[in-house]
Amino acid sequence: MTEKLKFPTFKTVKETAEITGLAKNHIRQLVLNNQIKTIKAGKKILINLDYLVEFLNGNVEPIEKSVDKLD
Repeated sequence: MTEKLKFPTFKTVKETAEITGLAKNHIRQLVLNNQIKTIKAGKKILINLDYLVEFLNGNVEPIEKSVDKLD
């Protein structure tokens, strides 16, 4: 019984804006307001694209804590 693992897709703010058509400032506001799942890798904030799509479709609630730092 081997199951395939599905890893979330993470993109930068710029990449996310290009893919979704949302403004970079709007994405940054979602990040600052802790509404979407992100991780911080060095200085870059990476957005969980799968979660963002679900959030925009209204299928998930905003989260309480978002940015986790990767060392």
